[in-house]
Amino acid sequence: MAMGTALAILVFVGQSNANSSGTGIDAMLDAPDPNVFEWRNQNNIVAQEPLLLGGATEIGFGLRMAKRYSKHYESPVLIVQAAVGNTGFTGNFWGANEYGWIRAVDFVNAAVAANPGAQVKAISWIQGETDAIAQTSEATYQSALVSSLSAMRNSMATASNAPILIGEMVPSWYENNVDARAIRIATNKAIGIIPNAYSVSSRVPTVLVAQSDTIHYSAASMRILGDRFFERLRIVLENQANPARKQCIGAFG
Repeated sequence: MAMGTALAILVFVGQSNANSSGTGIDAMLDAPDPNVFEWRNQNNIVAQEPLLLGGATEIGFGLRMAKRYSKHYESPVLIVQAAVGNTGFTGNFWGANEYGWIRAVDFVNAAVAANPGAQVKAISWIQGETDAIAQTSEATYQSALVSSLSAMRNSMATASNAPILIGEMVPSWYENNVDARAIRIATNKAIGIIPNAYSVSSRVPTVLVAQSDTIHYSAASMRILGDRFFERLRIVLENQANPARKQCIGAFG
């Protein structure tokens, strides 16, 4: 990292599809980048798969997204990976001021304090499976998501203007699960309520697929998802910087 160069922080929250859960690390496609770091054990380390609490042989979309960001903006990136598998609002993990929420906020605030000039550029979220399995109602989930993510952003240092990017559960999984469809509807409604929040599609321009466990994205889909999260963020940031030249973002939502 160049001396005096401020870090761009990318935050990842939610459950396993927001972390390393796609089986099959490819030594070339998933290789570390010397300009992309992960906040781990109160330090910046060069990021490599799996990220914090990810599966031992698995990848997520976060490293891919961060590498794309670093290359495009010629900026060092710090990943703050706070997603935890098998968690939800069910079990009191992601609600505002609950354990997972506090942990994510603390991670970010510690990373910002340790890296003067660092700034949160995006908060990325994929979650819902645990709450679908618990048959959480659409209204309950929507209210919880709006409250949690709004308060989370406001509580993270330098994040007040950061876009919140919200991805989807695996399409084939939620399409075959009435309770998961309710969570998806609630999520889409929440995106319309939370300021500066945007969807990232797993269906457009192509439908992403699960691995054999049916609930987690395949490694190949995770890589594509990383590209889609980056492209969504790029367009959002460029629209904010140049509102007169606003680009269409519908192709990714």
